[in-house]
Amino acid sequence: MAGETYNREVLDVILKAFRSGDAKQIWAIAPLLSGAHRGLLWDEPDFVADVLQAAARQSNELYHRVGGYLMSAGMSGPKSTSPGEPFPQDVEVREQASRIRRRLTTGSPEDRFYSALQDRANVEIEGALREDRNFDNRREW
Repeated sequence: MAGETYNREVLDVILKAFRSGDAKQIWAIAPLLSGAHRGLLWDEPDFVADVLQAAARQSNELYHRVGGYLMSAGMSGPKSTSPGEPFPQDVEVREQASRIRRRLTTGSPEDRFYSALQDRANVEIEGALREDRNFDNRREW
């Protein structure tokens, strides 16, 4: 179920599989990351770094897949806002990713992930604002 808050036991099981170095285990358990609550990305940046580094050690393909699962956790869920305003969830993602990146090594797997998350939030924010402007321009009443 998307948006699940994973307790320490669940995180430890996932981390154990990633740390095993067994690509089959990592591929099998990685999809669970997409069901995590977005808070995991902000509350557990060391966990995120560990799984991304473990995936990157296996292959670029696995790193991108794991990053995609984490991105899904961070960007999914219902959104609502007032016309002309960005979605607060996207603003939160951008701000939290920026905050976490300040303490990361530039170019590390986790820095690249949080940078991509920040970029994705910016695209979502710009798209929402552009859509509102286009809607306003089409009004004829």
